[in-house]
Amino acid sequence: MRLNREKAKTMQRKAVAQYKKSSVSTASRGRTLLMLYDGCIRFLEQAITAIESGDVATRGNRINRAHAIISELKCTLNHDVAPELCDNLEALYAFMLDQLTTANCNNDADPLDVVVELMEGLRESWRQAVAQTEGIGTKKKVAPAAAGGAPPKRKNLVLTG
Repeated sequence: MRLNREKAKTMQRKAVAQYKKSSVSTASRGRTLLMLYDGCIRFLEQAITAIESGDVATRGNRINRAHAIISELKCTLNHDVAPELCDNLEALYAFMLDQLTTANCNNDADPLDVVVELMEGLRESWRQAVAQTEGIGTKKKVAPAAAGGAPPKRKNLVLTG
């Protein structure tokens, strides 16, 4: 009986992993961007918890994962589409990366709190942009590809917030 439960749990974990993989591979570019923001925020919150509990290994791992996401967002900015916006986002992402380094070196959660707040603001702006491109929003224009991965190409977008 115990073997069957373990086998069932293993099968369930595999099914969940497959579902997650499928949801990422079939998501629109805008939804993928939102998933990246969500993942980064989650890793930052886990790093804050690790700092508070003195778990140095988890702190470093979660900060590194958030760093990788922000670095990817920074590297994939499309300056041809919205040069001024991309310049501003690039500077913001560079600031965030500096904050992650400071937090990791000093074992300090305060810089991570700052990055979480910034990431939540960006995520909310992109959530609204994605909703608009998927026919849920108004006629407001927001620029695609500006924040490291464009919303779907159905409409031209210019991010204002």
